[in-house]
Amino acid sequence: MCFFVCLLHFNVASSSFPVELSISQEKRFFPHEISTYTQHVNIQIKTGSHTGTQSKLPRELFIVLDSSGSMAGANKWNNAISAIEHIIRNMNTDDKLHLVQYNSVSSVVFENAHDQQAMLKALHALYPSGGTNLMAGLDQVIPLLKKYSDRSSVKRFFILSDGQINEGITDHNLLLKEITTIKNTYDVTICSFGIGYDFDEKLMTNIADYGSGDYFFIKGAESMEKVVGIAYQGFQNLMGIDAYLKVTTKYDTQIIDIYGYDIKEQEEQQQIIPIGNLRYNDMMNILLETKVKITKELHEKSEIDFMIVELWMTDVTDRILKLVASKTLLFSLSRDDKELNELNEIVQRLVELQKIQRHEREVTELLREQRVKDAFDLSQSLAAQAKAMKDKLADMKVSDDDRETLGYSQRKVNTMVRRSMEMAKTFQDESENSEKLAMVHGYYQQLNERHSDAHEDL
Repeated sequence: MCFFVCLLHFNVASSSFPVELSISQEKRFFPHEISTYTQHVNIQIKTGSHTGTQSKLPRELFIVLDSSGSMAGANKWNNAISAIEHIIRNMNTDDKLHLVQYNSVSSVVFENAHDQQAMLKALHALYPSGGTNLMAGLDQVIPLLKKYSDRSSVKRFFILSDGQINEGITDHNLLLKEITTIKNTYDVTICSFGIGYDFDEKLMTNIADYGSGDYFFIKGAESMEKVVGIAYQGFQNLMGIDAYLKVTTKYDTQIIDIYGYDIKEQEEQQQIIPIGNLRYNDMMNILLETKVKITKELHEKSEIDFMIVELWMTDVTDRILKLVASKTLLFSLSRDDKELNELNEIVQRLVELQKIQRHEREVTELLREQRVKDAFDLSQSLAAQAKAMKDKLADMKVSDDDRETLGYSQRKVNTMVRRSMEMAKTFQDESENSEKLAMVHGYYQQLNERHSDAHEDL
């Protein structure tokens, strides 16, 4: 039976975006009794390729590079230069690049650039030295943002750093206030890249959060080009920013959990779920746990429209907030045992996957408490569960409507298994350093909880 029983609730002009919003539910039928039941709901967002019907503005990237002395070690500098070189060589004809370097002081390396050879020459003339003064880098990039603020382009700001701030303004609140001002004043999204194990993890994650961008952890210098390349590809494929789901429930239905996201106190039976950037050719799933209340009032209805899901985003082309898609989810009451026992197996498997991921938080906490052996044992147990789930999903047979969700689930569990193997090696290499282990595991945990195809290779 098809469990994708959603009706298109509202058509808007922005539906020209190549976005498919689908909703599946664990149970299609509930007993014809006054009671409360648990219902899991999976919301799937799939985006297609950019088409000629949507305008696509040139991309404009501002890079602020930490060139302090600590970047000279462990091949960090050479790999950082290679990562930026990768961006330069993959720019589209109309794209523009600005590069600022900072250590104890800062300077503009080049601006408004599109000439590959000139940019590469300037890039390779840099060398690392001095301290780490992030505010100096921000002070240098602000005039560039102001100078080109009227240009019709999609703007993004990358901050790459490997160390703790030890010069200039070091207060996190003041730095984050500046990040917020830059984002709001110049309509730019800010991504942060932490390199190695010595950077200020809390600050770098907060910079991305306050800047409505992504946070990337670059564990080893050898992976720098790959990670920065994934980030730049995501920028080139950007469709919308500050995207969110607005989920409205009816008939006393309550959302009690949003896997991978913080649940907020419900107002008028609504939840706003921030999902960040929407990219072309991407896919993500958001899983909800709800309590459905069957009342006497519902006994009179043949179908109950208990949930409305709206997808909103700010279009990067015109910076206007738009309703992209909206759907309504229905269930029915039944006295037929066969109907009541019908369950959507793929939603059940997604619930199991999310529970594994939730336990991954415990591993991170154990590492922060320096309980490395306990963390390792739990990590190995969760890895075994993920491998067992991989086998289950490989053997599953689903309807055509659930085929894409199955494919997503298979890719997700494959990525979880790969990351667990990489984590096992990190446990082996860094067994005496619980802080490093917590940093790596915490990053993998966040990626797993909010899995998207675009970040599958991280």
